[in-house]
Amino acid sequence: MFAALLLSAAPLIPIPCPAGQETDMARYRVALDTPTGELPFLVEFEGQQAFVLNGAERIPVADAHRNESGFMLGFPHYDSQLVARLPEGETDRMTGTWTKVRGADQVAEVTLTASAVPAAGGSPRFTPDPSEDTPEQPGRWTVDFESSTTPAVAILEFGSDDASGGRPVTGTVLTHVGDYRYLAGRLDGDRLRLSCFDGAHAFLFDATVDTEGGLTGTFQSGDWWSESFTARADPEAKLPDPFQQVQPLSGGSLFDLVGLDLEGKEQSILDLGLAGSPFIVQVFGSWCPNCHDEAAFLSRLSKRYAERGIGFLGLAFELTRETERDLEQVKRFSERYGLDYPLLLMGTADKVAAAETLGLLDAVLSFPTTLFVDARGKIRAVHSGFSGPATGPEHELLAAEFDRRQEELLAEVPPRGPKLPLGVAEWNEWGGAGRGVRFSIADGVLVARFIRDPESEGTVTTVELDGPRLVLGGRSYFLDRESRAFLDPLDMGRRLTPRGETRAPSVWSWGDRPEEILAHAEATDGRATRELVLALVPQLSAAAEAGAEALERGRQSPVPAVRMATAWALGEAGANVHTPWILEQLRSNHAPLRRESAAALIRLLPDLDEATAQTVRAALAEAAATDPLPSLAAAMELEPSASNPR
Repeated sequence: MFAALLLSAAPLIPIPCPAGQETDMARYRVALDTPTGELPFLVEFEGQQAFVLNGAERIPVADAHRNESGFMLGFPHYDSQLVARLPEGETDRMTGTWTKVRGADQVAEVTLTASAVPAAGGSPRFTPDPSEDTPEQPGRWTVDFESSTTPAVAILEFGSDDASGGRPVTGTVLTHVGDYRYLAGRLDGDRLRLSCFDGAHAFLFDATVDTEGGLTGTFQSGDWWSESFTARADPEAKLPDPFQQVQPLSGGSLFDLVGLDLEGKEQSILDLGLAGSPFIVQVFGSWCPNCHDEAAFLSRLSKRYAERGIGFLGLAFELTRETERDLEQVKRFSERYGLDYPLLLMGTADKVAAAETLGLLDAVLSFPTTLFVDARGKIRAVHSGFSGPATGPEHELLAAEFDRRQEELLAEVPPRGPKLPLGVAEWNEWGGAGRGVRFSIADGVLVARFIRDPESEGTVTTVELDGPRLVLGGRSYFLDRESRAFLDPLDMGRRLTPRGETRAPSVWSWGDRPEEILAHAEATDGRATRELVLALVPQLSAAAEAGAEALERGRQSPVPAVRMATAWALGEAGANVHTPWILEQLRSNHAPLRRESAAALIRLLPDLDEATAQTVRAALAEAAATDPLPSLAAAMELEPSASNPR
């Protein structure tokens, strides 16, 4: 899509540099045309190297070309390009377009003008608006945007009066989803104008100082968004605690999740080598400038903490839903900041969809969102948004807090070794026809012997055990301590539970002590509900009332992992009356839920009436054709058989 757009401009760009101009200095004022007025910024060339200027910020442009007829600025990491050229007959005023990919089949084109300005001297960013009186203004403000119920904070620095009587102004605006980076402009009398351009953000503030010293104005983003705002001086203005805006959900795990690595191959988070160590997760989009600021910060942080045992992981949510293009953008993001930790493409850049895709948080309010995960895989803290370098002291406070929380994670790392975490040697495999596994150590190596299984009894296999990750018979499991079970992230019904020990609700305890399960029928947290569903729903005839209650709670749960357990349990119970609900889950953004829903539908197929069976087969075929994860697509094409009911 975007490639075709670039090719349409091929006769104009790139423009070769004329001989003798390779080291020339040049500066241009560029003004984007927006519904609320000019959105200006400065571009500076040193030969063929270009920089975008926003106050103290000087952004190197990844791909730049110029000659006597115009120039081109390419921002490939943002799928963004700007072209300015002299129309025929003009000598100093260029026209052009800024083009930006903003979503699937969505390309913004903003017209612009550009002209050369002196390479030194005062900033011509905004045309002065002469005034006899430009009063002093405070530096910190509470800002109320029309579209937000959460106040923002503006931090502004006013320079000395210039020859026109106005003052240069620099600063930024902090919001609960991230800062507006480096703003620059001027105050003329009672009129304040600020702007920023970085290849992705294009912001314009135009406000008037009222008689009581407050601000009333308009905020413009590109040519696609405009809203009013007000501001009042407030030396104590601050944002809500970014560590209190989003909370983890119980019942799911990061180790359930699967994404696409930079080569487009399916990759389980469990198999990335992070289990058993604390790690930091950045939920980001390559299209997001605040995410770029955080990536630069995390790149430095990861190098400081790598030797001390903290891992890092990036989970990308991109714009176009075109896998090849989105992966290319994530690669550029990684290369731009020299990231030496894994990045996975997880889904689309929508906050509601991202929250469902992860299934771990009660919301995703911003890109980036940062997770602090302990050595057992539990999310210990969630930081929403990012205060970048433009925020000055706010950024320094953030850096100190990130350090403090990482030190807390390191202080809690448990010892590692071949010992089974729950201190028992014999385990039952739920979902494996009652098989058992007995672990032992031989010559310092942890091995497993299968027992109570006619096909493999006595077979011995080596075992990989690293923190909460167990690899047995080629399958990876992770330890969910609260459920006292090793869980298979690729199969909700396959788990290892310690024989002879129960901690209700636990699926294995049903056969021995059902009263312990029923005692938890009122449990409401996600993990307890998940275990209750797994224990009761497949045995509805034995506990119809409690099972029906657990089923309804599972169906209504906001936690995808709980609905995942419900789908599995309904398939196990042969409850084909719930086929329509399972079909709804097949369309979820949460990949493990799609997988379990497909498996449940396949198990229900033999007992469905022909019309419903045709609907199910069509839904599975459509899902198989469109699912971005190959293993899920393949699973949806399976038909049930006696040897492989799943």
